[in-house]
Amino acid sequence: MATFDAGGNFISSRRTMKLFREAYHSSSIFPRLGFEKWQEMGQPEAKKYLRERTLDLLNNSNYPDDQQELLTKGEYLISHHQLLHW
Repeated sequence: MATFDAGGNFISSRRTMKLFREAYHSSSIFPRLGFEKWQEMGQPEAKKYLRERTLDLLNNSNYPDDQQELLTKGEYLISHHQLLHW
């Protein structure tokens, strides 16, 4: 941001435009759909993709080695949090 083009801001600078064209985000949850494709697919809602990904993670993930320790600590924090706020 120390160097601006003639326009005086970084948004329109050559460097920003170059990096913008090279930037690409790929989501593991949401597909990259154009408007027409989204319409062709029946206008699926984002929560459909989120639900599918969540179920996939729940059904196909392995438990951590310290699962029981994490559960015990979590239950402790939950029970003490409730005591403090009741």
